[in-house]
Amino acid sequence: MLSLRKSGSHACGACLLTSEYDITVAHCVKSVVNPPTVSIFAGTNYLYDTTSVTVQQKTITKIIMHPNYNDTTVTNDIVILKFASLKITSSFKLAFICLPKQNQDPFQTNPNLVAIGWRTTSQYNTCQGNSGSPLMTCVNNCWVLAGTTSVGIGCAQAGYPAQSTVLISRIVGGEAAADYAWGWIVSLQRSLSHSCGASLLTSEYAVTAAHCVYDVSDISILSILAGTNYLYYPSVTTIQRRAVTGVIIHPDFNSVTITNDIAILQFDPLNVSSSSKLAFICLPKQNQDPFQTNSALVAIGWGTTSQYSKTPSSYLQQVTVQAFSSRSTWCQQSGIANTAVSFCAGIIDGGKDTCRGDSGGPLMAFVNNTWVLAGLTSFGYGCAQAGYPGVYARVSAFISFINSTVDFSVLTTATPPSQTETTTAALITIDSGIKNTNHSIPSGNDGNAIYKPMTVMRLWFSVLSCFLLCYLL
Repeated sequence: MLSLRKSGSHACGACLLTSEYDITVAHCVKSVVNPPTVSIFAGTNYLYDTTSVTVQQKTITKIIMHPNYNDTTVTNDIVILKFASLKITSSFKLAFICLPKQNQDPFQTNPNLVAIGWRTTSQYNTCQGNSGSPLMTCVNNCWVLAGTTSVGIGCAQAGYPAQSTVLISRIVGGEAAADYAWGWIVSLQRSLSHSCGASLLTSEYAVTAAHCVYDVSDISILSILAGTNYLYYPSVTTIQRRAVTGVIIHPDFNSVTITNDIAILQFDPLNVSSSSKLAFICLPKQNQDPFQTNSALVAIGWGTTSQYSKTPSSYLQQVTVQAFSSRSTWCQQSGIANTAVSFCAGIIDGGKDTCRGDSGGPLMAFVNNTWVLAGLTSFGYGCAQAGYPGVYARVSAFISFINSTVDFSVLTTATPPSQTETTTAALITIDSGIKNTNHSIPSGNDGNAIYKPMTVMRLWFSVLSCFLLCYLL
């Protein structure tokens, strides 16, 4: 339990999720322009205890509002706050709240709920100053966060129970990614609007899904945004944008069966240095998957948080899923057409998945202390539905295509764009009359033939070491 403070005074409650993140309600910080004016106070039951050895205070560094928060109706009233890491040892008396499963309220198991918080006291209800505080239930000897205190009519008035925000994890069962944890992720954009994900292979090439670009007749509308977790914060100093100068679609891509769903993007060189926070994803060997059935895999992207939304997440998300056997009933009913070039990953019970706008983004395996590109988000039946895992392009099947297309000699290029010559790659002729099987948003293809789309660890690769690791696997 934390005290969320504005200018040093208690404003709301919040709950620790990790040593660097907490969760509270959006209306507590809706008017905050400068995050450092907000701080959290941890490790004590006393609001004004500054002498206890367990007390820790941290300044907020990032505020991640739910993209659909509505200040009028106070719906989607949830926000994630980031701060410098708290010290987590037995002597500091801190713990992390458990989260429920996606769309499975924990109070169906135990209807008795407990609310905690500071400020106005009123029997049998939460009141002013308790906003953002947890509403919890004990399930299997674990306290699970069922809701966060949101709104109410007065305090403890007969017939007017308080309302709490029901917890549904962001990005279909995922979580916010740590800053610069995934240096190879880029946003593929159409007319400056996010469309798909892509992964950096070198400073001039990225790999994405073919269905993200196969209907593009004029590549001048395409660009990539690199060096940031945020889609809409152009002031981030590490951001780099480049126009796409070439699109190479796999010659056997089939837009009906969505097989061989891979394409290479080319652009003017990105500046690559220790300050750019960029990295390159490593590739598996030809026809050797870096995973087995039931292996844990991590997907990242800016896709929507549900299959019914058309708005991408403003902040990069990550989710862990499992690889399915291609012969499994679940994989077959997801519509996979060719298991030699595609595979399935998800959760049997649903609740975790990629979704709209995540297409083309990486599905990764951690092998020999290296993140390896296992798949590209391709398509699926809805998002995070039980029994319907997502379908991903099998990257190991396309290594020869990638090697024949990408100039890996430019791996360490770091020349400023103003000093480079514009280069173009042959753009595959695209029949603009082909029926687009993708489910598009008004601005164009959202990169999701399907409706598709943790901080596992911070792993920084130097340009040279990633290059070597890619080819020594």
